[in-house]
This record gives sequence, structure tokens and C-alpha cells, in this order.
Amino acid sequence: MRTLVFYKSMKINVHTELPDEAMSVRISVFTHEQGLVDKPDETDRISYHLLLSDDDGKAIGTCRIFPSDDGKTYILGRLAIIKEYREKGYGSMLVRFAEGYVKNLGAAGIILHSQYSSKDFYSKLGYIQSSEKDTVQGVEHIWMSHTF
Repeated sequence: MRTLVFYKSMKINVHTELPDEAMSVRISVFTHEQGLVDKPDETDRISYHLLLSDDDGKAIGTCRIFPSDDGKTYILGRLAIIKEYREKGYGSMLVRFAEGYVKNLGAAGIILHSQYSSKDFYSKLGYIQSSEKDTVQGVEHIWMSHTF
């Protein structure tokens, strides 16, 4: 596990197995707020799981990263921030940490399958839309990419 400390009160831990705290954040955001199904899957088994916690150890955000089939890029997914912590830069913090982490693994970039409503968030971080809209569980999504 690798830890990076931010502002003396936030830290990101990288796990090779899906922590219960990360799954709790995902359930809170995707299932309770959005009404989507999010259960651990095979991709969780091959992913690095980033868990953002405050200085009291409360999990407030998560995402997963895993290698794509081309071996040159990584896929970022399941980015979730607990509602009361949104709009404070924590989502950007997780994405930037994920970028640095996969760069150190030799990746050339990141691709992601974003909810369309999050397009502007990722665009501000340098991600470019690379597909038409598609629908997953009734929610519009797009593929986006960022090359290092």
C-alpha cells in the first residue's frame, strides 16, 4: 500500500484488493444516490483501488485503475466522492494521483468511461471525449482519454 498525504488532513491509500471502505463509498454514491447497481466484479480483482480518507480515517472518495487491453494505457473507473465532500477538489485530487501512479507504472495515458454529466469535470483536467454517447443502466456515458 502506498500513501500520499495532502494538507496534513487527507490521504490516499492504494490497495490491490477492494477495501470495504471503498465499496461503501461506491454504494453510497452509485446505489443510494443514483439508483444504480454497483457490486464487486472481476475488474475489481485486477485493479488498484485508491481510497481518499480524512485525518480521522473516514473514507470520502475512491476510484479504481487497471491496465487496458493495449498494455499502454490504464482505465480509470468508479470515481466516487461522498456528497458533502464534492466541489472541494477531492475528485481532481484522486484523478491527478491516479495519473501519477500509472505514469510510474509506465503508462502512456488514461482512458475512462464517464457519465455524460461529468464530462466538464474531466475536460477541465485535460480529458478529451473519444466516443459518441452510450447508455449504461439508463445513464448516458462517453469514453474520454488523456495522454501523458
